[in-house]
Amino acid sequence: MIKQDHIENRSRRNNFLFFRIPDSGKETWDDSEAYVIQLYANKLGVTVNPSSIERAHRIVKYTVEKPRLIIVKFGLFKHKQKVLYAALKLKGINISISEAYSKNVRQERAKFSAYARQSNRQYTRRYNKQTIDGKTYAYDATNDVVSDVIR
Repeated sequence: MIKQDHIENRSRRNNFLFFRIPDSGKETWDDSEAYVIQLYANKLGVTVNPSSIERAHRIVKYTVEKPRLIIVKFGLFKHKQKVLYAALKLKGINISISEAYSKNVRQERAKFSAYARQSNRQYTRRYNKQTIDGKTYAYDATNDVVSDVIR
């Protein structure tokens, strides 16, 4: 990973992306923050203090067909981690949460997902590495392949 990518990912360290949250098109930053706080309180039973959120707002241009993402930046990494662990309870709800990564890491993770679907096995993914059956894999951008990491 290049240094610029590393710096970008460090700056996104406390950020989350929320997908498929209904959107009116006229939503303010305060509305986005309130929606995220209510989501955690009502669906996950987690209290998120408004002071732990630096900002929350929609990104990309509004369209009727698809709700815009909400990006949330937490002031402290430990607040973000608390919220991340609670997000596991979102199964069965049509809302999902993802950590915000650089474009390169998002592309690597997409390649991992495709690779895991082809192998039809359970996997875990951490940042830009993936583990299947105890083996760690990484994406090789030069050859456009997912290959196992030799330790």
